[in-house]
Amino acid sequence: MPYIGRMNVRGSVRLAVLNSTLVFAGCGDPSSGDSTSGDDSESASASISASGDDTVASDGGGSSSGSAGTSEGDSGGTGMSESSDGTSTSESSSEGESTSTSDGTGDGTGDSTGDGTGGSASTSDGTGDGTGGMSGDYEPCTIDVSKVGPTCSGSDPSSCDGADISQNYVLWPDPYECYVCAPGVTLLKGSACDTQGVELVWNATDEQCILNGQGYPLGNAHGCSSGHYASGVSADEFNSLIDSWYTIAVEKGEKVFQPNAGADAYIVDLTLEGGEKIKAAMSMGHGVLDGKCGSTFLIKHGERYVLVLQTDVRAWSLELSPGANTWLDPSNVGGTCIIPEVRRIDASFVVDQFL
Repeated sequence: MPYIGRMNVRGSVRLAVLNSTLVFAGCGDPSSGDSTSGDDSESASASISASGDDTVASDGGGSSSGSAGTSEGDSGGTGMSESSDGTSTSESSSEGESTSTSDGTGDGTGDSTGDGTGGSASTSDGTGDGTGGMSGDYEPCTIDVSKVGPTCSGSDPSSCDGADISQNYVLWPDPYECYVCAPGVTLLKGSACDTQGVELVWNATDEQCILNGQGYPLGNAHGCSSGHYASGVSADEFNSLIDSWYTIAVEKGEKVFQPNAGADAYIVDLTLEGGEKIKAAMSMGHGVLDGKCGSTFLIKHGERYVLVLQTDVRAWSLELSPGANTWLDPSNVGGTCIIPEVRRIDASFVVDQFL
């Protein structure tokens, strides 16, 4: 029978049966397709602006910033970039200033990589606003765990800084240590990443996130299950953004049926900050980087994109709305070891293009 379930961030685990196999919901089954249902809350109708930088609105937690390491103004890291003849270099300082040199051919910007901050790699097309995470700043998917408290658990989710309870590095320093490790804690033992011997980023600052099938459906009423809101986003503004995101999907998007997901993807035509035009599927659910509820991200895999509005915790298991998951990759029904590229995108920048 169809499986729809989700993890209660306070530690309880909802179980379901998929083809007579016991499945633990929440972070997702690393060996089969997993899906979660959304939380319920009241909806509103106004659109808002939400950045990727975030703090805790409900319980006074700290703030965090994203990784950097890009040219043309992003902070932190150094890297090499290539012009059309492959000879230019780019360097950036910790103050967020960067320079780019070339031997006179090409545009001297290229793609630069660097270790940024927080230990995760990032790439850039040479654009950015100097804040470590806006235009063009793609990086392999990770989540920020630097402010996750050592007591983060099902009994103390408020200390998790908006991350899943499985992201407590003090308790769970090895992603392959176990599968169901504790009530509400699911990791990657026996997963495709484990069997393929993939060395994941997993430390006290950043932990890898992978595509893990489908999760929260698009809807105009989702609660912030973690209780942690992005900086400048109140509970009412979050509800307004949920309503706007859903309206864009169903009224402005093109429905494209995804047979592997058994659901429609809602595809919109989006113009990026630098003028590039892309098609992206609309999605809600888990967040990435240092996101909290109301943060918005652009997920990229190959030549496909998904726009994600975070409504839940950030977690290693990046579950996308049904349809959006297989729009990004047809095999993304669970059990993959696909690490997509991610970056922040301003919510108002997206909303203002459609509403």
